[in-house]
Amino acid sequence: MVGNMRFFKVAAAAIFAMLVFAVPASATIAHTTGPLAGAPGQNSNNDVVAFLNAYLHVSDVIYVGKLEGNGTVENLNSILANEGVTLSGTGLTGKFGTWTFNQGTSTYEIIAIQVAGGSHAATYLLTPPALTGDWNTLDILAGASSNHPDLSHLEFYARKITTRAPEPASLLLFGAGLAGIRLRSRKRAA
Repeated sequence: MVGNMRFFKVAAAAIFAMLVFAVPASATIAHTTGPLAGAPGQNSNNDVVAFLNAYLHVSDVIYVGKLEGNGTVENLNSILANEGVTLSGTGLTGKFGTWTFNQGTSTYEIIAIQVAGGSHAATYLLTPPALTGDWNTLDILAGASSNHPDLSHLEFYARKITTRAPEPASLLLFGAGLAGIRLRSRKRAA
């Protein structure tokens, strides 16, 4: 009983210390690398494509399009538009929200996004490529002030994903299921 009471006192003190001395979380968006140092600013799509190709050591990054803060899509890649691709998002007039890339019949996935607020932008590499994700303007400072601007727009960059390697956990689960079916059929046969 005394040991349990001591444990609870220590646990309570540890929780209190974590709450009091907690370090603020990074503003970096989940499942991304960035903001990427040296990435070109907003309104320079060709420069961002060249930067991402060099950064990833590839030559097939394409510009997808721009999702404005008012929800309209501009400059949608004509190849992707013919394949039924759409862009949408939530919270587009604020400091954080989500984005969705409906790939239509294409096999492209978003590999990078550029978040723009005011006259500044931050570019993030998605790890792994995705069809949906979060965004925020917390890595962007508005001029000399320390205020984070509301979203101006999001710009999307993609690569064609041709093959996907199965995840080891999925293969393990599939194999365990097959083994279970085999064992069950052996028991019924006996």
